[in-house]
Amino acid sequence: MYIGRDRVIVFSLAILAGVAAISWKILYLKFGYYRYGYIGDLLVHPEYLDEYFAPLIGRLEYPVLIGVLIMLFALVANSLTGFFIAISTSAIVILMLIAYILMKDDAKAEDILKFLILAPSTIAYLNYNWDIFASMTVVLAVFLLNIGREEESSFVLGIGASIKVFPALLMPLILIKSKRKIRVATSFIASYLSINIPLMIMNFDGWWFPFKFNIDRPPNTDSFWYIVMNKTGVSPIILNVLMGVTYFLTLVHFLRKNLMNIYAHSFYLLSIFIFFGKVYSPQYNLWILPLLPKVKEKNYLGFIVFDVCNSIIGFLFWFLYEHIQLMYLIVAIRQTAFAYIILRGIK
Repeated sequence: MYIGRDRVIVFSLAILAGVAAISWKILYLKFGYYRYGYIGDLLVHPEYLDEYFAPLIGRLEYPVLIGVLIMLFALVANSLTGFFIAISTSAIVILMLIAYILMKDDAKAEDILKFLILAPSTIAYLNYNWDIFASMTVVLAVFLLNIGREEESSFVLGIGASIKVFPALLMPLILIKSKRKIRVATSFIASYLSINIPLMIMNFDGWWFPFKFNIDRPPNTDSFWYIVMNKTGVSPIILNVLMGVTYFLTLVHFLRKNLMNIYAHSFYLLSIFIFFGKVYSPQYNLWILPLLPKVKEKNYLGFIVFDVCNSIIGFLFWFLYEHIQLMYLIVAIRQTAFAYIILRGIK
């Protein structure tokens, strides 16, 4: 089978980026502190192993499939180091699969390298958390939609929504695009319920906990929400309404444009949610980076400013937390660049 020069380059650099992500993570584990579900934290705190069986007996702040994945990796690995290596290696494989799907859908190798594989946030957060697993379902769902397999696309999103909630945000796009709306909606619901109902029955408190956790969770200090609230006193209700209205109007705008580029439309809808969200964990960029190579209206300088600022916030969070005005400045630069990227494309 002929692989092709571009694929060899992309896959090779994906492996190197993954190794770099593992290397800096090991250094960070040596000098830093992780808790609750961050990949590799068992190397520092093996007592968290019991929490990783959350789908069955406990509570975890992430949806059910992440708990299942953690449990399976913990059972299969022969040691804590093996657990870390297995999941980190899986993240690299998933990054390669995302790149493969994008190239299968005619994305340019150069764009995949610039906006995904060699992006600062990919190297910083590839195995920081579990977001890349859900991101693969989004890319696969969009790819399936593009080739007319609508039911399979929504089924994959149901799986993705069981890993992280954000893939569900794209269901309105699929329903708008689809000619078989009832079947597509049924496929998503069947996928989601078939995964979630058994675990709801076994451990409803554990199943419900991630939703309650995120509803009750205060805003991050590095989020747009937090800065606006603290600097202007704007009500959280207004910010929620602003996000909802912006999301809805963007959907209406895309409907008028006949949804020609689902990758781009998915990118902008998820970007709106991240931009206005009360929590902007830096690894959230992994929700949107896999879609960016297929977005036509993109500016590399604006992207680099946006993504470098995001990486700095995550990497130096505790330092910036103690120098909060500097944190505000970097967040302001990141959000300004992010707004530029969004507005440049939604027109």
